[in-house]
Amino acid sequence: MVAAPKLSQFRALLATVDAASALGAADLINRSQSAISVAITGLERSIGLTLFQRSTRGMVPTTAGQALARRIAAGFAHLRSADTRLQSRRAGSSRLARLATGVQLRALSAVIETGGFSSAARKLHLSQPSVHRALRGLEELARVPLWHRKGQAIDPTSEARSLCADIDLCLSEFRLGIDEARESVRGPGGTLLIGALPSARVAWLPRSLAATVTQYPEARASIMDGPYEEQLRALRHGRIDLIVGALRVPIPAPDIRQQEIYKDAISIVVRRSHPLAARAKSEARPLTREQLLTLSWILPPVDSPVRHSFEALMRKHALPSTYRALECTSMLVIQSLLVQTDFAAVITTSQMESESVRSQLCTLGPPLQGSTHPVGITLRTPFTPTHLQRAFINTLRTAAPESQSVD
Repeated sequence: MVAAPKLSQFRALLATVDAASALGAADLINRSQSAISVAITGLERSIGLTLFQRSTRGMVPTTAGQALARRIAAGFAHLRSADTRLQSRRAGSSRLARLATGVQLRALSAVIETGGFSSAARKLHLSQPSVHRALRGLEELARVPLWHRKGQAIDPTSEARSLCADIDLCLSEFRLGIDEARESVRGPGGTLLIGALPSARVAWLPRSLAATVTQYPEARASIMDGPYEEQLRALRHGRIDLIVGALRVPIPAPDIRQQEIYKDAISIVVRRSHPLAARAKSEARPLTREQLLTLSWILPPVDSPVRHSFEALMRKHALPSTYRALECTSMLVIQSLLVQTDFAAVITTSQMESESVRSQLCTLGPPLQGSTHPVGITLRTPFTPTHLQRAFINTLRTAAPESQSVD
């Protein structure tokens, strides 16, 4: 097996691009010429690409080398930003960008993401002492405390959490750089890291993914389907690259941007044999207060756009919004519950696109008045997508459902 790239190799890459030779790079970062050459050769072997054209006049980066260098430089910029922020709290010059190792960066990220040293060690396939050792070294470089020690418990400090955000974004740029370098030679590929909100999971996202991987067989995808708050945090840390689904108004953080692709609406849904289902075949009027009182509900989490529309409906009829209610975000579980009970659910109109859903469920009345809301993609900013990511975003646009309008 070929070892994963090291930060020392990335530093050698950037220095060689700047100096246009291994000898010049050695002077820039205070290493020997042979060490630079070995680092570049090892990096090329680890990612399977030629990064430089070599001649007696020096070393010129290939297209792949240029693409990787741009991303690597952006990654180290996040570490320099962390250095600058930490310098106000300790003496000494910037050290993280120059001296930190990949193991140290990944160790802090994994411990904070998983919540523990043993789980981080399992995630990284390292021993627990190795994780502790890496974090001690990172703490020495940062020159600020990264942990609160309370008896046997060790909790990350605010500085550690802030540093982790920069580290995650740095590691994300490194990952995207390798993807982009390979794309420059082999065409769009790599991995799409996607956050999927409920409105996108049933038809729109699967349809878009199917089209993308059919066009680009080398592409892979990893889907995160947790609560919006978890997805937003993952996006801001670079652990996913975009969120697909309902947009938030107002935008919940200054470092993200949203792109609307279509508008959706919200409907009340029951099984086809529900006591109120017969009226759905002949009436298009909204449910009355008396009919609403007869229903038990399956609801999305608080603070979601769908929940807000449901609560507005219940306020309009002076009914409690948590009356006989369950909370669930899985469409498979919702569908199964609806088929077996007389519960009602509030879901987006686009979630009724699926043939399996339409064959078992029906809507009661028209979409809820005032429930039209924007659906699209959420990205962090600044963010430059790879070729594969741009292709996927374009596919999301062409595969979008028709807009719903009830306002």
